[in-house]
Amino acid sequence: MDKLKDKIITIVVNWSRDEEKGVDIYDTEYAREQFEDAIEDYETYNDMIIEGWNEEQRDYMNDQR
Repeated sequence: MDKLKDKIITIVVNWSRDEEKGVDIYDTEYAREQFEDAIEDYETYNDMIIEGWNEEQRDYMNDQR
């Protein structure tokens, strides 16, 4: 999971052209989903780091008994 260190999150915002109205429409929902998925990866990574640290502390306490 070290691949997440110093990662830059790039979000693709797809768009389409509404010819009738003459405007570009951006797919913000898809962009939001991409961002939420990336943040979820970081949350999982944080949880793994904290759990690993907690496990080390438990092992240390057990060694001291």
